[in-house]
Amino acid sequence: MPRALPELTRKQVQRAWKTTAQSKREIALQFEVSEATVKRLTQGMAKDGVAAQQSVVAAVIANGAEVQIDGLSINQHLSTTILALAAELPNVPAKSK
Repeated sequence: MPRALPELTRKQVQRAWKTTAQSKREIALQFEVSEATVKRLTQGMAKDGVAAQQSVVAAVIANGAEVQIDGLSINQHLSTTILALAAELPNVPAKSK
């Protein structure tokens, strides 16, 4: 007989799916459940906007497609974003680092 999944784990799986760029397989491994369980728990759930964008960007990079965002190649966009974040790091409170 299958073991009952604790409600906390159910919610954590759903939160991970909704708010991260992790695949269902990665979430299944993280929470030590089957991929079918993750699929069942997340059926019909959409990812948050940022997580969905991260998933698309990750898939594009993995497939080697040429994509532009605001007129920049994906690599230029990532480099610009990373440099901007690094420049702001000294201004961030220590707790946030």
